[in-house]
Amino acid sequence: MNKELFSKKNLMPIVVLSAICIVVALLLGVTNLITAPEIERRNNEAIFASLRLVIPEGEFNTEPDPLRAGAPETVKSVYTEKTGKGTVIILETTKGYTGKAIGITVGIDNDGKIIDTVITKNEESIVPDALKPMGAYGSAYKDATSDTVADVVTGATVKYTESAIKGALKDAFAYLGEGGSDEEKLPKTDAELADLIGELAPGVSSENITPDEKSETLKRLYKLSDGSFMAYIVTSTQYVPVETEAMVHIGSDGSVLAVKKLSWVVGHGPESTPPAPDENEVNGLFGSFVGKDSAGIDGIDVVNGATGTSTHLRDAIKDAVDTAVPPLPRRDYELLALAKELMPEAESFENVTPADSKLLKRLYMDTAGNGYVAYINTFAQYGGTLESETLISIDNNGKIIAVKNLFWKVGHGPESTPPAPDEEAIAEFFGDFVGKKESDISSVIIAGATGTGNNVKTAILEALSAIPAKESQTPRIIGIVLLTLAAAAAAAYVVRRKLV
Repeated sequence: MNKELFSKKNLMPIVVLSAICIVVALLLGVTNLITAPEIERRNNEAIFASLRLVIPEGEFNTEPDPLRAGAPETVKSVYTEKTGKGTVIILETTKGYTGKAIGITVGIDNDGKIIDTVITKNEESIVPDALKPMGAYGSAYKDATSDTVADVVTGATVKYTESAIKGALKDAFAYLGEGGSDEEKLPKTDAELADLIGELAPGVSSENITPDEKSETLKRLYKLSDGSFMAYIVTSTQYVPVETEAMVHIGSDGSVLAVKKLSWVVGHGPESTPPAPDENEVNGLFGSFVGKDSAGIDGIDVVNGATGTSTHLRDAIKDAVDTAVPPLPRRDYELLALAKELMPEAESFENVTPADSKLLKRLYMDTAGNGYVAYINTFAQYGGTLESETLISIDNNGKIIAVKNLFWKVGHGPESTPPAPDEEAIAEFFGDFVGKKESDISSVIIAGATGTGNNVKTAILEALSAIPAKESQTPRIIGIVLLTLAAAAAAAYVVRRKLV
């Protein structure tokens, strides 16, 4: 054995080079830890810059005000100007053309008028100069109120984006209590409802997601942080203004978790007064909803002596369940069978659907780690009927493996009926998604069904964005490469020394 080969003189360069490579790899590995706070700092600076743009010379606390219960989804944070000049509300909406968030900062004075508005983020596919961050678009809303904001003429050419912004601005007024004079007066205040939610679902936060076109009986619908929902329902009759009043806790799967009776008055007319059912029968009726889904609710028996009141309650709870968790065209067992066809190598599937998904109805994760299968639905603008139904398999890196079109119907308006694309064009459209990632989806188009095609793209983007982000392996790979190069260089050095 050549002892000179392993001498201190020969080993030292190897040790030094290896140490350098290890240090470099460690430095690269902690880059993410360093950049994250810096990104947050810059975001905070941008927020405060926008605060002073919409309320010039305003003074603000470093932390936003606590958000009130039931704040609209678009309201992200609120800052009260300390000298009494007004309030600044930070808004984000995901209802734009591409579905990406539009950031808005609006200042509203104490008289309910907009001081100024700025766009802080706009990642839409078409962005005129005025609608770019800090562009001139927001100046059109100066002095607008809750009653006039929808009628402001801005000259914007992107109607979907503008509609999203105006909707968010109306949410800002709603949060401040402006423009609420026409709202229905309810038996319970929002504060009382918040207390009831805390009683039925302790330890979870909630946000009001009551749809604009709500039914006559669904008065409030809240989304809870654990993925479940809380519905406040009130029924009435010609003779009884508040016939039944209840809080309904609905699971993320559409099953009733609990029903709390708040009011029960049999709504008979003045000439019809049969004996009212006793308390045990009434409590049994409310309890019979627990564990039922929308289909199961149909089979619940009414209470003798209160047929009408029981039916009204049953219909109201069913409507609340269907609004919170719209029934799917297919049952889970059907979807799982289709998912197995699309990803035959999968062992079994686990439902990991995000609680806030809209078009993404089911996201199944293969327990063997092969990827995901997503089930998406889109709905026509006209009539809200099912427009498309699609199943997608996605690998762990967010690339689409396969797409299965289950249903397709072009959602044209009543006065617009261009020729629908043929079966071959539809098949080509869905096939074009295969092999693409989130950043490539915008290139997929279909002639003759632009709206329907864009809705499908929006749904697929939602599915891709729901795939958990994988931790970046770049620092580790670079470190391994550097260590390998260092070892090779050290070996070459030793061989060279030996030859010399």
